[in-house]
Amino acid sequence: MNETNDNTSMPPDSLFSVEAMRLALDTPWKAINEIERLLLLPLARIQCALAGVVWRSGWKFYGLPIIQKHRRSTMTIGAGMELRSTARSNPLGPNRPCILSTRREGAVLQIGTGFGMTGGSVVCEERII
Repeated sequence: MNETNDNTSMPPDSLFSVEAMRLALDTPWKAINEIERLLLLPLARIQCALAGVVWRSGWKFYGLPIIQKHRRSTMTIGAGMELRSTARSNPLGPNRPCILSTRREGAVLQIGTGFGMTGGSVVCEERII
């Protein structure tokens, strides 16, 4: 629970709290990023389902990543993943979406909890754990 959060890198517990409103006024780009993230959430979940990737709790997609999963491969990612695929979502200004890919039959891509990436790629031919 975030009581009075002076660390603006941590989101408030509730989107409708006084703290959330203060954060939106102080850093409006973060509010816009969160609104865009929430609007894209259904598409992100459909994208994962179509690729055969099980959705985990706490995942946040800022922009849609590219997910390419070979049907006879395994892609497992833990809870709390955060992918930033838009230039506005991070001061690093990614110029391309995040990419998660398994390229061959039998490939295994396994990522633990709390994984975060900005505009990067994880491409698996055989095994990444």
